[in-house]
Amino acid sequence: SRLTRLLEVSSGLEHLEELNLESAELSDEAGAAIAIALARAGTAVTVLKLGWNPGLTRQAAHALGCLMAANNSIQELQLYSCELGDEAGAELLEALARRSEASSALRVLDL
Repeated sequence: SRLTRLLEVSSGLEHLEELNLESAELSDEAGAAIAIALARAGTAVTVLKLGWNPGLTRQAAHALGCLMAANNSIQELQLYSCELGDEAGAELLEALARRSEASSALRVLDL
């Protein structure tokens, strides 16, 4: 997809503080690409809004879980009205549990 290619070649993501892609008709592939790109860039993003994207399911949740486990700067993660399902939700919670309590900055998790 265009979004995937854009994220693969974009520079400067390390300066990104908020990413709002609500209602962007994202697929699992795009959601995973976003998570991977943010992780690779070592971004300090604090707000990640991906709500109202029913194409985001377990594959995207897995990649987002990996991002959340490695990135302690994210304070707000919004995934409401996505089709994550119980297993994906549990996977995200497990990833959050792997974060150090002292360094975990997450304040809002909206599934």
